[in-house]
Amino acid sequence: MKYIFITFTGASFSIAKRLIDEGNEVMVGQVRDPDELRIKGWQADKESPEKRNRRLSLYDGMLDKIDANYALQKMQHIADIGKAEEYFVVLEHNNLCRYGEKILKMGFTGLLPNYEDYDREKDRVAAHVFVETYYPNLHLLPSQSLTKAADGISLVQQSDDLWVLKSNGNFGNTVVPRTENVALNHMQIVGALEACREQYERGGYLLEVKIAQPIEFAPVLAFWNGEPVYAHVEFECKPMCAGDVGPDAGGATNLVLRLDTDDEALSMFFPPIVYEMARARRGLFLFDAGVLYDPATRKCYFTEFAGNRWGWGGVFSEMTMAAERGKVPTAYFEDISAGVSPFRYRFGATVSLYNTAPDSRFPRMMAGDRPIYCDEEVDHSLLYFQQIKKGKDGIYRNVGGRDDEDTLAFSTGYGNTGLNIITGPGQFNTDFSIGKRTTVGGIRENAELAFRVEFYNTFNHPQFSNPGTTYGTANFGVVTQSSVAPRLIQFGLKYLF
Repeated sequence: MKYIFITFTGASFSIAKRLIDEGNEVMVGQVRDPDELRIKGWQADKESPEKRNRRLSLYDGMLDKIDANYALQKMQHIADIGKAEEYFVVLEHNNLCRYGEKILKMGFTGLLPNYEDYDREKDRVAAHVFVETYYPNLHLLPSQSLTKAADGISLVQQSDDLWVLKSNGNFGNTVVPRTENVALNHMQIVGALEACREQYERGGYLLEVKIAQPIEFAPVLAFWNGEPVYAHVEFECKPMCAGDVGPDAGGATNLVLRLDTDDEALSMFFPPIVYEMARARRGLFLFDAGVLYDPATRKCYFTEFAGNRWGWGGVFSEMTMAAERGKVPTAYFEDISAGVSPFRYRFGATVSLYNTAPDSRFPRMMAGDRPIYCDEEVDHSLLYFQQIKKGKDGIYRNVGGRDDEDTLAFSTGYGNTGLNIITGPGQFNTDFSIGKRTTVGGIRENAELAFRVEFYNTFNHPQFSNPGTTYGTANFGVVTQSSVAPRLIQFGLKYLF
């Protein structure tokens, strides 16, 4: 099988490079100008010259990249000579839907999102209507669809609720304040609307009631030529990208758990309409609905759709779960195109490695052109570099991107062990206290003197911590410390009046 990648951001370069390293033939086309996307949203905005140069320099010296439009011409020739079926085509994001529509008409298959996929994710109001129509067991959080920043500011300031801010059309960032303090939450939402008024008013926005302490996850169901091929549930941790205030983009850590495609739980998140949509599609069709579980009400609430695209971070967990005989993305794509699940392992995890050094010369940019060194003993099949290029001197250097998306690399791994297969040392601990209160008078006639003695770990029983769990270190499997202090006796004397 041969591969073609069409990209704008360059996020899929690491996968294309890995396929080449595994002995595959790969063609990579990159969109050079945001105007060529023909979409609405922040990715269609004009780029600064510095940002454009950095984006287009990704993987220089590592991949042969051609202009995306030239790639389309070459693909048309391939289709004309009847060899389109030899290729798996990957469009890394649904913002490339214009290219997806053209490539589908040529007769290629692969991951090819269209305009419908893009709109399902970006049009928040339409997504809510879709959920109300087809998802009887998935709830919607109370929300207001607004067009003027002043209206949203007034609504927030007059309410007692916690809020989340979501741009309708992807012109502005999603803002999810982590604080549960109402006043601080309101301050952050109002601040975002005031600072980015133009972006939110361009396409309108939603103010959605925020759940305190929810559990966020995303069930994913993948189809190949209309038939279910794999399913999983993805959990993300986002503190690095979002912080206490700011854009909710990407995840610092990611965990993917394999599910069976006939698991009964999937019916709640993938109603019949999803299967009907999949049957009308050729190639790989991905569908997921972001979910927030509220422990207080025990209800699941809808957040957003990811329209026929990978979740960046999650995709590396998926591919690593497919690894076989040193082949990672090759095994993933070959199994999918054969109509079988690629997952050989029960779960996969990914950790994002960030560049956190700001560039003093360019606002909202992170420092670039810094050398990258990687220990040769590191398993490179589990490390996917993102913001990187290779100089003529043979040294790898980082490129440096926007401050809210500068992921230097994804480090990932897989596993198939069960839960609780290893238990640490047992715990046996006894604490007790005794006290006596005596009326002594003084300042008041009924004033008391209270004496108390407390015993911690009364019998001085040793309580050992878990052994070291880092394989290859001197402390692996070795208990090096106790978890409870030796016997402690504490005396107290208090005058009560």
